[in-house]
Amino acid sequence: MWQRNNGIRQLVTRFSEPVIAAEYLDDSHLVVTVGQAVFVLELDGTNIQQLLALPSSDPVRLVSSNQGSRLAVIQGTAAREYQLRD
Repeated sequence: MWQRNNGIRQLVTRFSEPVIAAEYLDDSHLVVTVGQAVFVLELDGTNIQQLLALPSSDPVRLVSSNQGSRLAVIQGTAAREYQLRD
């Protein structure tokens, strides 16, 4: 995963499997789906945590709201919303 900072590409992290979906939570966090897992990571690459495991490998869409405090995971016709912080 790469990000552009003032026009300069910076490596954030890499995974052994392809990233399926990605969404910014806020200015310093990104959520990504790799395989059947959703991870949150800091854009400086210092911290990566698995948030949840997905029930299937169907295509997924991630949508963040409320300045990154909520995350919706849409997979097929099922949608789940998670409270990430108060």
